[in-house]
Amino acid sequence: MFLRNTLLCFALSLLLGARLGASLQEAQVSVNVSRLPATAPLRQEIRVSAAEQGAQRLTISVTNTSGADLSLSGWTVEFPWVGPMGPADRVSTGGWDMGRSEARVWSPAAAEKVTTGSYLLAKGAGGYSLAAFTTWKTFNAKLRYAAGRVMVAGEGEGRLLRAGETVALETVWLTSGSDWQDLLFGYADEIARENRIQLNAPKPYIGWATWDYFGRNWTYDQVVANMDKLIEIYPQSDFLQIDGGWWPQRGDYKLVRESLQPEGMKRLGQLIRQKKLIPGIHLDGMRGDAKAQVAKEHPDFFLRDDKGAMLVESKVNVGENLDYTFFDFSNPATGAYFTEVMSNIRRHWGYDYIKVDFLRFGLNEFIHTAVGKDTVIVPQNRGLTSVERIHLGLAAMRQGMGADAYFVACSSVFGPTFGHVDGLRSGADINPEFKQFKKCAVDNAGNFYLHGKVVHNDADYHVVRAKEDQDDTLVKSPVKDGKNMTLNEAEMWTHFVALCGGPRLNSDNFPTLREERRALFRFAAGFPTAERYVPLDFWAHARDDEDVSSAILTQAKGDVYLGTFNWTDADKKWVVTGLSTADLKTFSKVSGAAVTETAAGTVTITLPARHSTLFKLSGGDFDRLRKAIQIN
Repeated sequence: MFLRNTLLCFALSLLLGARLGASLQEAQVSVNVSRLPATAPLRQEIRVSAAEQGAQRLTISVTNTSGADLSLSGWTVEFPWVGPMGPADRVSTGGWDMGRSEARVWSPAAAEKVTTGSYLLAKGAGGYSLAAFTTWKTFNAKLRYAAGRVMVAGEGEGRLLRAGETVALETVWLTSGSDWQDLLFGYADEIARENRIQLNAPKPYIGWATWDYFGRNWTYDQVVANMDKLIEIYPQSDFLQIDGGWWPQRGDYKLVRESLQPEGMKRLGQLIRQKKLIPGIHLDGMRGDAKAQVAKEHPDFFLRDDKGAMLVESKVNVGENLDYTFFDFSNPATGAYFTEVMSNIRRHWGYDYIKVDFLRFGLNEFIHTAVGKDTVIVPQNRGLTSVERIHLGLAAMRQGMGADAYFVACSSVFGPTFGHVDGLRSGADINPEFKQFKKCAVDNAGNFYLHGKVVHNDADYHVVRAKEDQDDTLVKSPVKDGKNMTLNEAEMWTHFVALCGGPRLNSDNFPTLREERRALFRFAAGFPTAERYVPLDFWAHARDDEDVSSAILTQAKGDVYLGTFNWTDADKKWVVTGLSTADLKTFSKVSGAAVTETAAGTVTITLPARHSTLFKLSGGDFDRLRKAIQIN
């Protein structure tokens, strides 16, 4: 079977030829490495090797053949890809940074103006072609499409290359085919293989979290009140998460704030367990605060500039003066500190689910956005890049929490987290407003291929409140005011989280949430957890933050679900084709306002503005249906 599939893929690549990008030859790859001294001799080794299903793997290494150390400023790789592309062709750039870079669909000309840290996927008349990173081990690198070529650029960050030392540039995966979903699912398989990923299977994680309603200002009594209501509203709940604000200052993660003294987090963890729930906790991973005790006692834990001063970003956020600092994981003592922090959280306080936030601030790219692009970032070990520092930090955290803890990455650049974490926040932060629902849905839909293979995607909290569901304990932030959110808009986010989310965690205030909104949580909580999902009409959407796919297909517990979403302000009609006679017999509405008509093997779905509907195909074959169903 494998041989037959390989031959078919090879034959297809020959037929499609340059339209999809012919097989790459090593002689077609050009490499340029910038270093200091500029004339220091380097040996380059370029290898294009055959991989599964007719794919190719491009690996490049450089060796310092001089007798002295040198430092790397950056590197570029260039090779031919698809072309020529016509005006009707499209290029998708994959998402790679939570909430800040989404999977997007571009015209070829527009695609030349953007970069991606994950993949390029070209759609032409003959099929699809994929060029993608499968490693993020050493360098912060980006892909760009330009005039039929792939341009790869990596930041050297002054990394030292010792005399005789060899370093590998990031690996690029190249493949073509007639089905874009298969290419991306296969890409996820290759990421998992290359990075030796073994995920901890998630629990259902149905419950409540403090953040979206209370921010950092939650109290012990508010947690208890919401926990009791959670169990009353949905007795099968299994989880409760304590979000940020339990620490006195960012970075002081062995301490708790004054109102929780002396053993507040341990006491909360014990109470959550007594209620038969799994305790979860949140903390910042790459940032501290200049006012923190750890910054005063261990200034060597933090990155510095070329004058020896600690890097600090000063800003005001929701009325709070903040002085962010940035942990330096090139210092082994910093990693040891985080190992102790995680061990204490897990072993002493009893939290099995650990969500680590703001991981993007381990990368120099994002530290520069905070402290200024001209600031020189000086780690203790200048022989390491910021990507290497992230890996050291995540490994130290995992060591402390244990291999069996459920580790969730948040606000991260995806690639460096792969292989370290189980869960991944795969879209922007949710707020209780319709526009943000759309933004979060675009993000999460585009990252579908990672789910269950590379990470377990987390679509973010279930929030459904309006002004009438709030009281004066709501966090003082304008984006957290539910204002006039209608019930049907709240239902749309409920349906999306049910289809695409991992955890189903409400983050409203249950004691003040009206029964009609509590019913939405009960629906999301009772929906089976998605094993795989795909936006069927991806190529017709994803042009901007509000251009969301209208049809999501999900596999869960032996059944297939189709979600239809009308994100517009006018009524909308779709004609669904590709369903067999047997499919139509099992096609039933689960929830929502759609009116359907079945005739001549098609289903016509009519939805009012800002409404959604979920349908079930009992016992459906997800892989067959994701290819067969057409939405017109």
